[in-house]
Amino acid sequence: MTTQIKPLVGGSWVTVTKTAAGCVAKSSGNVTTLAPGAQHLACHAANQWANIGGVAGTTATRAQKVAHAQGIQFQEI
Repeated sequence: MTTQIKPLVGGSWVTVTKTAAGCVAKSSGNVTTLAPGAQHLACHAANQWANIGGVAGTTATRAQKVAHAQGIQFQEI
């Protein structure tokens, strides 16, 4: 499965690439500009999403809610 991210409003899906260590690669591209406080929470949500593989469940729901509050969303394709 491949993780994608995009702004809640407008924009297009951007595929997230990961390093060998499983971290998001800087080459993934910019989705949107977030305020400094929102960046931390967006990264937290992305880590939750990546660690559970985007499967349905409590953690995936919580990750999406935190991401939505920061103006972004995730999907697995």
